[in-house]
Amino acid sequence: MSGSTEKASSIAYVETSVGVTYNFAAHSDSNTTSYIIPTPSELATTTSARWLSDVITINPSCSFAKSNVTKPFSFNSTNDTALSFSLPDTGIELIISSNDVSPTSYYSFIEYITPTTGLNSAFALTGFQNKTTQAIPSDGSSVWLLAQCIGIACENTSGEQSIYLDLSGLPVAQGNIPNGKIQFVFLHCLPHPTIATHEIRSDGKGTLTVQPDGGRSFRRQGNLDPLQVGMLLSAALTDFQENAGPQYPISGLGTQAQMEFIFGKNQMALVSGQTTDTNGPAPVTTLAPQSLSDITAVYTTMLQAAAKVYMTGTLGTAYVPGRISTSEVVFDSSLPHVMVSTFLFIVLSLLVVVAHFRSGKERKFTLFGVAAALHRSGIPAQFAQMKAVQGLSEEKLVRSLGGRVVSMNKNGDDPHSLHLS
Repeated sequence: MSGSTEKASSIAYVETSVGVTYNFAAHSDSNTTSYIIPTPSELATTTSARWLSDVITINPSCSFAKSNVTKPFSFNSTNDTALSFSLPDTGIELIISSNDVSPTSYYSFIEYITPTTGLNSAFALTGFQNKTTQAIPSDGSSVWLLAQCIGIACENTSGEQSIYLDLSGLPVAQGNIPNGKIQFVFLHCLPHPTIATHEIRSDGKGTLTVQPDGGRSFRRQGNLDPLQVGMLLSAALTDFQENAGPQYPISGLGTQAQMEFIFGKNQMALVSGQTTDTNGPAPVTTLAPQSLSDITAVYTTMLQAAAKVYMTGTLGTAYVPGRISTSEVVFDSSLPHVMVSTFLFIVLSLLVVVAHFRSGKERKFTLFGVAAALHRSGIPAQFAQMKAVQGLSEEKLVRSLGGRVVSMNKNGDDPHSLHLS
């Protein structure tokens, strides 16, 4: 599992900081809904395919969660102790170890808190779990600790640049340390995962599209377990602080990607990370967390990217049928054929136009013209005479005409008339 979380963190770094898509990209028509899609392990991004699969729909939200601590607590980082907290609005309890928090060497530090099972303060290990089940949260929760040291104990004597966190307006849990104070703020992100079965289509260009169900209800494919999915999403970013790209040059803040996630790329671009003379004052840059909407947007990309490691079928236990799309030739043509047919079509079009405006055209053949021609012809009288003499019905009379021909003649100024030969 550790190897997978390291790779997941690396992929999250590549997609959030570098901007390069790993493997397939999930397409969404909504600005608030995103998908995590299982893909066949041997399916190439250049292959067009379609299949039914259970799909994780996430609608993430991030917030600074309020803890159960309402009064200042005592904290001494020199002792091997642990502090217990709970986040009532999230159903999470957590432990912060003094070994992971050392305010005497820098102003601020950021810690990704690892989800765990069977949390025990006696072991002084930092972690968090669901308060009710005493296990890794099944809702996909992720928690970051933002800590700020204030006072003489936190003075920077190394000459390295330091970051001061502007935590104003946030729910702060404050503790007393020798010659100073320490402030804790908990950033909680929740993916709100739901699982439903959809048809997935690969366009052969690296994009996966989740097809709308159109009111249909597909049978569950069984390749995603809801409980496991929540735990997986909760643990997907476990190594983000250590393996999501290069470390940030200032100690205690994790990776560059983690800093950009919380504070934004624009703010981080203003921090040089250079050192100064140890005899002079250490430079301090004040940073405030970016808006929760921006944090949520980056978290969404991070989670989608990290989950790809687990969605390629390598950890799956169920298979779903799929279909590979192949091209079928209906007809083919060559360039010479296209050129000849185009030329002939142009010639035919010209002939139609010329014929339309030609001279000497006769009047259109209409029923009115036929009636006028019969009026001036002897055919009706001939038919009446034959009927009277031979005593035939109209049907037999027509048959008796045999091969005789009806023609239309025009003599001089005389209008057209029909003649029976």
